Order: sequence, then C-alpha cells, then structure tokens
Amino acid sequence: MHGPKVLSMVVSIALTALFFVAACAPPGADRSDPELQARDACAARATRCMTTPELDAECTFRMSCTAKFIRRELADAVFSCFADDVCDSSDGCFLPDRAGFEAPPAWLAYESACLARLRACRSEGAPFENDVCQQPFAVANDALLAEMRACVDGPCGEVINCHTATFTELCGPIPAR
Repeated sequence: MHGPKVLSMVVSIALTALFFVAACAPPGADRSDPELQARDACAARATRCMTTPELDAECTFRMSCTAKFIRRELADAVFSCFADDVCDSSDGCFLPDRAGFEAPPAWLAYESACLARLRACRSEGAPFENDVCQQPFAVANDALLAEMRACVDGPCGEVINCHTATFTELCGPIPAR
C-alpha cells in the first residue's frame, strides 16, 4: 500500500541528486579537479545511501578538505571508492589496498617516523593518539606530510594540537556533530 509514496520519494531523491550533481558539475568542467570529484562523490553517496542533511554536510566538509591535500594522481581512485563504498564507513577508501593504489614513498617515510616518535613518546609517558600515524593520510601530498612531520617531530604533548591547527588552517574548523 506504500508503493506510490515510496516511488514518489525515490523519484524525488533521484531528481534532487541529479540537480545537485548538475549544479556541482557544469558542462565542460574539468573532471580531474579533486574539488569537483569530492562534490560528485558526496552527491552519489547521498543518493545511494539516502543520507541525512547532517551526514551530507559532514561528507561535503570531509571530502572538500581531502580535495585540498590529496595527491592528484590518487583522486580518481579515492573519490570513486568513496562514491561506490558501503554506506556506513568510507575510511577504507583512503587505504592503499582498498582503493587500489600504492602507498607513496613520502607517506611510508612519514608513517615510519610517526610510529617511531609515538613509541618514544610512550616511553617518556607522554603518548599522543596514534591516528595521526594511520594510513588514511597515505593520500596526503608531500607539502601536508611535511607539515605533519614537523608536528610529530615536536614535543610529545603538542603533537595533537599541532595536527589540529594544521588541518584547521587548511580546511577550517571541524563542524560540530
């Protein structure tokens, strides 16, 4: 008995998504632009996953931020994975094995230095959260990795604050949930 209502809702969502994608991707737009790929990925995910406005805003913030520092050669793999991935998590799309790219040498150097610094800070009794050493940052360009490395090389108690400041400067404040 809900058939016409459900169909109407699905058509409405699809038309809204098509309008959103058309507005974000003007004819002749450079499809290799990471910012455009980020918006397209969020629009595709919103349609496929029937997300809420809050989740759409989080997606837009997160992907727009990623577009500012992603290695251009990885943008297609990461944003395609994100648009097509499961609805409950996208973190796997930033992992080399999952998105189908090789971890860049600059990332491998950063990861090794970060994990060594984390061990040293733990032995000093001042560990920082290890998420700053994790693979989602494998997509980061060399400039961001250098800034992140400077944070990791600083005092143990300042690593997280430094990382937060770096990303706030790059992307703006993280929206409240």
